Amino acid sequence: IAWHHHAYRLCDKGWVQEIDQNLICQDLIRFGEIAQQFSLTTVRMGWGWHTNKSMSLMNDLGFKIDSSAIPRPCYIWENKVKDWSRASNKPYHPSETDYQVSKEPSLNILEIPITTTSIHSPGDDDGILRYLNVAYHPHVFDKALSQLDDLSLVVSITHPYEFLPISASHPLYGFNAQVLRDNLKYAKNLGY
Repeated sequence: IAWHHHAYRLCDKGWVQEIDQNLICQDLIRFGEIAQQFSLTTVRMGWGWHTNKSMSLMNDLGFKIDSSAIPRPCYIWENKVKDWSRASNKPYHPSETDYQVSKEPSLNILEIPITTTSIHSPGDDDGILRYLNVAYHPHVFDKALSQLDDLSLVVSITHPYEFLPISASHPLYGFNAQVLRDNLKYAKNLGY
């Protein structure tokens, strides 16, 4: 169980993602203390947002593991305040001067990236990197998992609603609980 911080602010359009680094760091200090009261030592920032300042702060607050990295290019349809384009799929201790890479001197916090691989959906250009999700149709999940060259650690993102039935089909998501069972069985058969 980890702390999953989302920073929001209210504007005339409603609640939107906060992008002011200083305000977010103030939130991290305030809510980080509460998270630690519950013995949480692992964190994942909402939307995969991080900066050198916020990563250093999480380290200074004593968090042991961060799993915010989504290693892939900055795609045009994504939120432009997130950048993990230089990060790899392998765990690393972030550099004190660049949270995306392992370089000395490094922080004590361990970044364990969310596993990304090439996953094609109709209408895509080739080579779109997506995070691995156990809610994908089994044939999509199996292909994505088989593309990974280092199977020692896989980190997936899944949201509960992705297992609830919907009226239309989706090219990537199964939207039923059976896909979870099938995908976990497949991963277990590979040795996870």
